[in-house]
Amino acid sequence: MDFDRFKDRSPHTLSGGEARLAAIAGGLATKKEIIIMDEPTEELDYHGQLRIKQIVRGLKEDGNTVLLISHHSDLLFELCDYFFLWSGSMVNSLEKHELYRNPDLFTKTGIEIPKILEYARDRGRLDEFRLAGIVSFEDMESIL
Repeated sequence: MDFDRFKDRSPHTLSGGEARLAAIAGGLATKKEIIIMDEPTEELDYHGQLRIKQIVRGLKEDGNTVLLISHHSDLLFELCDYFFLWSGSMVNSLEKHELYRNPDLFTKTGIEIPKILEYARDRGRLDEFRLAGIVSFEDMESIL
C-alpha cells in the first residue's frame, strides 16, 4: 500500500476512502499474523475496492489469517473461505462450499445472496460453479 501519499497530509484533508486506506495501511504496518478488517471497502471507489481485494489475497497467500466483517456479501464470498453468519443470538459457522448448497443462508441472516450465487442458482448451475470454484463474475470465463 502506498503510505507515502498519506504521510505528510493532515488527517482532516483525507477523503473518507483515503482515511480508510490510511487506517488499513497503519494496521498492516504492525505485521500481525491475524488481521481484522471491519467494512474495509466502505467509502472506497471501485479502484480502492480492487486494491483491498489484492491486499487481502496477498495477506492470505503469505499465510496470514484475515477476518473480514462486512455486509457486502459479494466481497465476502469472493475472498473468504469460512463464514460466520450471525442472526440474533445464533451464529452459523460454514465453509464456502456449504453456501453453494444453500445460498439462502445469507438471507436468513439479513444479508443479500452474493450476485454470483444468485446467478448460478437461477440457472440451476450451483454445483457446476462450486466444482469450478467460481466465486465472482470474473471467474465465469473459465466455464463459458
